[in-house]
Amino acid sequence: MSDRAFDIIGLFRQEHKPLRTDELAARLDVGTRSVRRYIKQANSLLSGIALIEPTHPGVYELKVIDEKELEHILNVSPRSTGVPDSPEERVSYLLGDLLSRSDWVTLDTLSQALYVSRRTVSSDLRTVELTLTRYGLELESRPYRGIRISGEEAQKRLCFADTFFQSALDSRGASTFGVTMESVQACVDSVLQDSQLTFSSINYRNLIVHVAVAIMRIRAHAYIPMEGSSLEEITDTPEYAAAEAVARELARQFAVDLPREEIAYIALHFAGKRMSWDRLPSSPEEDPSPLISEEVWQIVAEMIEEVWQVYQLDFRDDLELRMNLACHVVPLAVRLQYHMVAKNPLTEEIKARYPLAWSMAVDGSRVLERHYGSSLKAPEIGYLALAFALAIERSDDDPPKKNVLVVCASGAGTARLLEYRCRKEFGAYIDTITTCDASQIAHMDFSNIDYVFTTVPLTTPVPVPVREVSVFLDQSDVVGIIELLRREDSGGLIRHFPRELFFAHVHEATKEGILTFLANAAIERVHLPEVFRDLVFEREKIAPTSFGNRVALPHPACAVSCAPFVAVGLLDQPVSWGVHEVQAVFLISFSNDPTFNPDEFNSGIAALLSSESAIDRLLEERKYETLQELMGLGGELSQ
Repeated sequence: MSDRAFDIIGLFRQEHKPLRTDELAARLDVGTRSVRRYIKQANSLLSGIALIEPTHPGVYELKVIDEKELEHILNVSPRSTGVPDSPEERVSYLLGDLLSRSDWVTLDTLSQALYVSRRTVSSDLRTVELTLTRYGLELESRPYRGIRISGEEAQKRLCFADTFFQSALDSRGASTFGVTMESVQACVDSVLQDSQLTFSSINYRNLIVHVAVAIMRIRAHAYIPMEGSSLEEITDTPEYAAAEAVARELARQFAVDLPREEIAYIALHFAGKRMSWDRLPSSPEEDPSPLISEEVWQIVAEMIEEVWQVYQLDFRDDLELRMNLACHVVPLAVRLQYHMVAKNPLTEEIKARYPLAWSMAVDGSRVLERHYGSSLKAPEIGYLALAFALAIERSDDDPPKKNVLVVCASGAGTARLLEYRCRKEFGAYIDTITTCDASQIAHMDFSNIDYVFTTVPLTTPVPVPVREVSVFLDQSDVVGIIELLRREDSGGLIRHFPRELFFAHVHEATKEGILTFLANAAIERVHLPEVFRDLVFEREKIAPTSFGNRVALPHPACAVSCAPFVAVGLLDQPVSWGVHEVQAVFLISFSNDPTFNPDEFNSGIAALLSSESAIDRLLEERKYETLQELMGLGGELSQ
């Protein structure tokens, strides 16, 4: 709650009459728009106690419901004390408070801590309950005892970590629960510097958060249960040895004793967050890493076979794709088994930039779900999509010249993707490309490096020129690196968009109706079997195929057509499609047609789907000729 909101309440109490917004603005030395904002804040604080409401245009009056409670609120005003002053901040505080304790707490205690009414706390708790539901947790309530969160301890920690990661990494959030990130980081760093464990910058930060959360929960006498077999399995690993050393440092710093189960829990986070793609084959003849078990190797083979069945794109002999997926699945299997989720800040951008690769990852993830009994969340699917994007984009290069170091903050997966983008755009200028994480830059040997391409600002000086670029190497980055671009020709893509399957006005008002309309049209005009429609609905049940920017990309669960095609439906009204609103639907049917170029298709349709101006124009003009022109523009759409 801002001081101005309390000042406004005080002015009404002092004057005992209605006040005009311009008068309030003059007395507070703010604008009338700010006055209305402060009134809204005051009403949030005073819910069920008093109300500042309009009596005439531009005139407000304070109506008191509970005089005693109002006096109490004003007497304990939290001015400048750092108490949350918005519904969003209060929800974050309540989540943190409830997740950091195991005992009961009353609404009166929470309302006094937040300087708001019980009614306001009750309203905020409804939002808290929605968040808890996503983690399989409940808000338990008992008469005369209060409320507390019930559910599995692992899910409580995951929810706490996500909340902490997103909104409590500042000094206020850290001090509120008695643990600072700096102190936890110091404990972990003192151990990691002598170990062989390596992490990407994002996974390292996530690891620190999870350790901090573990300390808070242990202080609340809440521990992770673990079966004896699982405990014995991990105690002989290097991760457990490192976790034991971290536990000793935590005990010294925070005066908490960690039982074996908690040490194993930290070890699992070490195992689940290690660099996913920090070892790739240097040549096609190199044998797979001995760290990759036969089980993982076969699972990856099933994933690639699943993609072949759905898309008729054959990656079955692509050793590098197998290695990329296998190296990622090794720590991913740990996360799936223990219900952990990796952070991926690029999830939405990956989905928008690489829709075909994203769809492949969704279908491939079904194999992982069958084997490990746990479905993948969007951030994890994003990492798999990067592997498929690499496979799609890989191509032969011209003779190179320069040696380049590629640096990313989010892990070697995105660095490797940027590597292939560099080879594609600057193949004639590049000899070798080395990739590393930003945290490793100080240890790199630059004796054979000519340039550094980095997606994040570097704090360590390097002896060669540095160029900051987008992780997806936008065309503006390309212009800044070389004067002449090698442009991709996407104009030929329009052959996959038959005019008879372009529908400028689709009147259906539901996702089901739209899919039925487009599938029936394809069955009739392309002469497909009736099962095509069922396969489209089967795939949609796995995960919604909306990708943002008002577009959806449905397709059948397996390929049934002789030639690839795309049916386009432009909706008269937006339709809810998963978490997005959709107004342009591209129903894709894949096949093993040898003329189909997946790299060309992926870059061309991704450029169209991710361009807000292109979709705007297509929906405004609603002509097949407009689609022809937009597909012919190719790479220009992404500029």
